[in-house]
Amino acid sequence: MPTASISHSLFDIQIHMRTSEHPSVLKIVIVLVSLLPKLIATLVKNLQEKWLRDDLGPPGTVGNLFSSQSLACPKCGSQHVNRKDYKVRKPVVPVFGEIKIPQRRVECRECGAVYKPYEKTLGLPKNGNYTKEVLIEGIKNVMVMSYEKASCFTTGSPSAGTLHRAVGDLSPTKNDEEVKYELVVLDATDVPKWKESGQITLTLAHEVKRGPEVYGRSTLKRKIVALAVGKEKDIKKFLEEKSIQGLLHDGKL
Repeated sequence: MPTASISHSLFDIQIHMRTSEHPSVLKIVIVLVSLLPKLIATLVKNLQEKWLRDDLGPPGTVGNLFSSQSLACPKCGSQHVNRKDYKVRKPVVPVFGEIKIPQRRVECRECGAVYKPYEKTLGLPKNGNYTKEVLIEGIKNVMVMSYEKASCFTTGSPSAGTLHRAVGDLSPTKNDEEVKYELVVLDATDVPKWKESGQITLTLAHEVKRGPEVYGRSTLKRKIVALAVGKEKDIKKFLEEKSIQGLLHDGKL
């Protein structure tokens, strides 16, 4: 059967076809994408088992203790623990949105506290927290659809209320990187308040560059420069601090 292999500095991947049928490219994509979250969960679980064996020793060994104080009980500081179980987290990650990740738990033999020794190593976001990129994506969706619909079309499906709070808390953001922008376009859009009468104005500043041709047609690449609640003039001070060669707006700046 056909085999595909990919090498990466982090890991090697091999795929073996189990059928002699002639699947379409679309079917291959759908199946692989549906399997990736399960593959990620299995890999993360196996990684934690290896780490635990290296740090604590093999299962069933009497008197095992963590070799590093950094893995000790956060409550009493003891390094003597027993393996306990796995607790599934559902973090929101790029591309896939919400996925299930098993986290290894251990129990302190001194005080009985149950904790996750590799929580920092895994680097999972805290429950209920969304990355800045996800919130910006949601705000951009709010500019063209309702909060409820924007929630459905945003990575991780943050609630309509979460998007509304993100809009309300939004202020011009400063990027510490020294970047030169060739062409920045301002777009001010009125969006309805959530569960209230009236509207608020969102102003989006984005850099526009020529993108690759798709089916013979030119495309544009857009990069967010700033987002702000208010008219175009409310973002003027932030834009003055940037190196912008061309600025396109409606004349109200």
